[in-house]
This record gives sequence, structure tokens and C-alpha cells, in this order.
Amino acid sequence: QSYDIVKSTLDRLDYDVNHYLIGRFTDNPKQVLNFSAFSVEVDLKTPRIFNIPLNIRILSTDEYELSYTIAGTPFTDKGRFNTKQEFQDYSITLKSKNLNPSTLEQWSNLAYQIRIQNPERLIKSFQRSLSIQKVEYTSILTLQSKHELQERAKQFLDTLSAVYIESTLESQIVVNENTEKYIDRQLSELELIMDSLETQLESFKEQKNILDLDREKNEFFEDLIEYESDLRKLEIRVESMQNLEEFLDRGVQNGDAVPPTVFFADEDVFPRQLISELFDLRQARRLALIDVEEDAIAIRRKDSLISATVMSLRAYARDNKNGILKQMGEVNKQIRRLESKLQGIPKSQRDILGINRKLNVNESLYVFLLEKKANTVIARAAILPQTSIIESARGVGVVGPNKSKVTYSALGIAIFAALLIGFIRLIFFERIENTRELKDFSSIAVIGGVPTYDEIEQHNLVMNHAPRSNVAEAFRSIRANLQYILTEEKAKVILVTSLHPGEGKTFTASNLAAVIAKAGKRAIILDFDLHKPKIHKTFQVTNHFGISSHLIGKNSYKDNIMQSRVENLDILTAGPIPPNASELVLSDKVAELIQELSDTYEYVIIDTPPLMLISDAMILIKHCAAGLFVMNTEKASKQGVKYLQELLANEDTTGAALLLNNIKQKKWKHYYGKYAYKYGYGYAYGYGYGSAIGYGYGYGDEPEKASKRRRRSKDN
Repeated sequence: QSYDIVKSTLDRLDYDVNHYLIGRFTDNPKQVLNFSAFSVEVDLKTPRIFNIPLNIRILSTDEYELSYTIAGTPFTDKGRFNTKQEFQDYSITLKSKNLNPSTLEQWSNLAYQIRIQNPERLIKSFQRSLSIQKVEYTSILTLQSKHELQERAKQFLDTLSAVYIESTLESQIVVNENTEKYIDRQLSELELIMDSLETQLESFKEQKNILDLDREKNEFFEDLIEYESDLRKLEIRVESMQNLEEFLDRGVQNGDAVPPTVFFADEDVFPRQLISELFDLRQARRLALIDVEEDAIAIRRKDSLISATVMSLRAYARDNKNGILKQMGEVNKQIRRLESKLQGIPKSQRDILGINRKLNVNESLYVFLLEKKANTVIARAAILPQTSIIESARGVGVVGPNKSKVTYSALGIAIFAALLIGFIRLIFFERIENTRELKDFSSIAVIGGVPTYDEIEQHNLVMNHAPRSNVAEAFRSIRANLQYILTEEKAKVILVTSLHPGEGKTFTASNLAAVIAKAGKRAIILDFDLHKPKIHKTFQVTNHFGISSHLIGKNSYKDNIMQSRVENLDILTAGPIPPNASELVLSDKVAELIQELSDTYEYVIIDTPPLMLISDAMILIKHCAAGLFVMNTEKASKQGVKYLQELLANEDTTGAALLLNNIKQKKWKHYYGKYAYKYGYGYAYGYGYGSAIGYGYGYGDEPEKASKRRRRSKDN
């Protein structure tokens, strides 16, 4: 999987150009355009053309057109088949094969496309596609490659295997070739020497008589030749030791090949073994660097082993060279001894004898080198790779995408994501968004919910402004549910409060009072929020006198009661804000006020301050038959519900209920509601909410107008 091996593999393959046949819905990749009317050879002049689609259109049997787009700018080039065409960004040769007048129409109706691959991206893509698995308890590796073209994957694996095997042979072949080159260099030098000696001998014989030695001198001559041959071989061995020392001085981690080992004596098994180990260590280090960095422990361990091997080789080369030099000294002594015995020969005879002797020595050495070269060539043939291919690459068909796996994976991811979102929401998000969540978490009764009302700032009283809206319908539902929580003895007094400011308690109290009054019940709404009153703003009345005025004895509450725009509904505002509002709520006059009003009216609705800020509501709830605690989806939380439950558990309260305000509606419910109200389901047919018939809930829609609309519809 290393970059260099994959690059060497792709260099042998023609994968730099991708070929496509353009269809109606997709581009079909092809191995080559052999299926078509031509083949393609292309060279880039600029990298900006990498992976840009080049569309090919056949114009005639001789011409074609190329079109492509770069950075939104279209380019069009025309060229001739079977000719190398030079264009701005590339040069290309399209070789026509099956294109002729009879097949022109067939091929010209097809759309072709080529894309030149970026070499770096191509290498990385094949690296990613290659997976390797080791067969357990064996030294067998299983290689797999995925590609949209099966033939390319097979070719890549076969070529990759060949490149890898060649890399395992490289070091051994380098040693063998280096030895052969060294022998060839020595042979060339010997040939020159022998040619010179032969020429010199022939020239000398022409001038002098042929030497005719007696038997004893002839034996001395043969011994001298033998000693000089041995001396020459020893000199070559010394040279081998010197080459080895030079190699060790240069270092073995720089990729240099070792010197020839062929001149080591047959008994020199130790240096041959050390050099073999040195090569194995160096190759193992090179392969290890593919996966780890230079400072890794594995690399440092191999460097230590290499250093130890180098020291052993250096010591051997030094000691062996010294030993050979001693042998050379002994041989030189024998040569000088024989030369002294041949001193009696006349000078002319000694000269020709010397030439003959040198010639014979070099001939003997030449034969020796030829034998070594033959052995080296034979040894090269015996070099075997460390890796072999057990099975060639074969296609296994379509391996992806696995539709069932993708489906199950997507389903699993979706379930996991849903569970994760639910868990996160459970832990970190405690906001309550609908009445179902509120019912699930709270032990207090939930009386209902009010949808989001966008016009609350302009028209607080929704029962007047939009009596047929879903918000108005929600208050009607709350009015009906009140019957289940009101007690017999205190069946008229209802307190409305909230935990936090801005949750819509005043909005709820006002519209609840209005919807009760529209049912024909005589009702009154009291603004007991003496700290920050708002009821007078909702009903657009004055607040000069009110509850605070009555509680301090300034005037009677009866003088402060005002009629609202809603029939059957009266208002008792808070009055001027007193400095001791909470103390006034503790007054005995409060109980008397509520009792007198409950005797006069059928329903008494009390608006109070928020519980989290002021405790007035918990004081007033003792005088009420029911307590509505308004919670807004923007602020409602499980922690708030828990706090409210604990608060009510410590008080002797009955008829407590929760009301959820500002509920965000789903789209389908929103459209369904609009559809229902548009067509008047449940209103104009006497079901209790009709604007012209029923109980008079259509405040603001005059009976005469409604009657006219009904007559008009009947006429139509």
C-alpha cells in the first residue's frame, strides 16, 4: 500500500484517462473506448484540465469536436482523426478504428466523454481502494481492490503483485550485477595486459633466440609462475577487503550496494553471512519506514542491529586484510628465492622468460575470472523472490453498494440519532411544548391549552376580535372543563396566576371571563395584581379607583365596578398602585369583598401576580373554588412543574389545575383548523357556538347581518 509501490504500478498501466459513454440519466464508465469508433491518447499542458469532462462529438469520418467548460467559460476545439492535434490546454490523438461512411450515423449518435486524472489523486484513490488481510496462522496475504470497472481492479492487483515481487528481488539482483560488473572491469584490464605482453613477446623473439631451459630451471620457472598467480589472487582479495571498508565508511543506510563477495575465499563463510544479514536488515528498515517514523522504536532497534553488523564486518575486513598481507609477504619471499636461482640465465633469456611468466600469470588469472563470471550468471538465475502469487486476481462481481446493508445502516443510524436526540432533550431540554407532555409529567390536573395568538399585542380580547378562531375555541373548551374542577360550596370564584411574568395570565383571565359571560353567565373580573395591574389596559377602561381604593377605605368597591364591552361581564380594576400591596391582600376586607361578589355574580375571575415573585396568589387561593396556573411554552419546564407541585402540596388547596399557553401548532392542524372554521363546522347549525343561532357567542357580529348572509346563501 506504499505510495512508491502503487505509483510504480500505475506507471505501467494506462489509467490516467477515464472514458465514459453518456446516457440519458447517467455517465457509464468504460475500460477504454475500444467499444466505440476510436481510441484516445492525450497529454496535458496545464493542470487546470484535470478531471474536467471533455465531450467528444463525431462530425464526419475525418473530423471531431471537443467541448469543455472551465470556471464557467466554455471552450470548443475541432480536430482530425489519426493526427496529433495541439490545443491550448492539451494535445490529443484520436485514432479512428471502425469509423467509415456506413457506420458514421451509428457512432455519431453516441455521446462520448473523457476525463484526465490527477496523478496524485489517482494514486491515493487506488491506495484507499486496496485492502489487505492476513490469513490467520499463515504468511499468506489476501489483496482486494474495488473499482467501478472490474477489469481495472484485476489489472491493478496483478501488476501490483508483480511490482512487489520485483522489489523483493531488487537487492539480491543489485549484488549480483555489481559482482558481474567488477569481474568485467578486471577482465578488461587483463585483456589489455595480455595483449601488450603477447606483442612484446613476439617482438622480442624476432630479435633473440628462443629460450631453451634445462629441466631444473624449467621447474623453477613453473614454480615462479604459480607463486605469482597466487600473489595476484591475494592482491584481488586485498582489494575486495578495501572495497568493503570503503563501503562501510560511506554507510549502509544510504542505499549503496555492497562490494562483490565473489573474491572471498571459499572458507570465508562468516563475511558472506554478515553481508547477507546486513542487506536483510537494511531492506526490513526500508519497509518499516512505510508504516512508522524515523524515531520509532522499531527503526531504532534495526539501526542498532545494523551498527553491530557493520562493526563486525569492519573488524573482519581489517583482520582479514592484515592476514592476507602477511601471506603476500611469504609469497614474495618465495618469488625472490626462485628469482635468485634463475639469475644464472643469460639476460636475453631471462627477459623472454620474464615476459612469458607474466603472460602465463595473467592467463591463469583470466581463466579464474571467467569461471567466477560464469558462476555469477548462474547464481543470478537461481535468485528466487521472497514472495509468490498463489492465485491471480479475479472478479467477484458487484460488491457495492449493498442495498440491504445501506438500508439497515440508515435505519440503525436513524434510530440511534432519534434515541440520542431524545436523550439529549431529556437531559438538557426541559421545556414543555404541549399538553400531552404536561399531563405526562404533572400530577396536577391539566384543564387545557391555548394556541399561539400572534395578535395579542393589538387585540388582547380574542373573544371579541376573532370569536371563530382556534384560540377562541380553546377558551370555550377550558370553560367546559372548568365544570369538572369546581366544588359545590365555592363554585363561582376562579383564581388565575402563573409562575413567571409574561406567561399570559392576564390574557387568560380576561378571555376566560369573556367566554363565560358570552355563555349567558353574569361574571366579574378582579385585578388583584396590585403591583403591576393590566386588566384596565385589556378592556380599555380607566384605573383611577379600584380594589386598592376599597381596601384602604377610600370608597366602596360598588362605586368602582365598571361594565365591559362584553355583555354580562363587569370589571373591578386594581386601582392606584399602593406602597404596601402585599399587606393589603392580607386584609380581612379581601375575604368580605370576594364573598359579597360571589353572592352577586355567578362567576368571579381573579387575576393575581406571578408566584415566583410575589406570594399574593397563595393567599388569595384560599378564598377560591379553583386555581388556574398558567404556563407558557416559552418558559414552562419540568422543574417549574415540580416546584408548583411541591408548593401546592404544602397548602390546603382544592380545584388546582394547569393551563398551557402559547402552544405551537403543527402545520396540518393549522390548516385543518382554518378549513373547519372557514366552512363553519359546529357554529351555524345550533351546536352551541353559532354566531347567529345558539347562545349568543358571536359578539360583534350583528344578528341582522348574519340573517342577511343566511338569506343570501339560501337564494344562491
